[in-house]
Amino acid sequence: MSRRSEADRVGFLRHQPQDLVTIVSGVLRNGGWVNVQADPEEIDPRAVRKPSIFSARGRPAPLATLVVSTGAAPHQIGFEHGSGRDAVARLRDAGISFPAGTEVVADHPRRGLVLAVPSAALAGELADLLLQASSQLTTVPLGDKWVADIYRP
Repeated sequence: MSRRSEADRVGFLRHQPQDLVTIVSGVLRNGGWVNVQADPEEIDPRAVRKPSIFSARGRPAPLATLVVSTGAAPHQIGFEHGSGRDAVARLRDAGISFPAGTEVVADHPRRGLVLAVPSAALAGELADLLLQASSQLTTVPLGDKWVADIYRP
């Protein structure tokens, strides 16, 4: 039987991204993964439209996940979002850049966006991508309060 590890929740402000860079640095150093999202308690429930049963859309407020690899294998960054098709094209059109060597693993409106990011990517690049892409892939207004749930191996 596997044991699910408990997360350490850390709050930070979107306008102070250095706090997220510190969190990502720790995950890169110690392994594990981190989920990053706008503080769910700060999202106005009136702004969230209820999807129909036939909807091909995901979450209105994105959930970004960084899974750190071991060795030279690429890290995985995923975004569960409800903003629709062609997320990569829309992110690039918005001027969001990916670390050099990043490959798109999946870009699906329901299952989300998954990227394979080279293990040499810097914490600042990864934190920037997590915040900027999440801010672009949302369908509801996101506030300044965000949370990171850190899972250790």
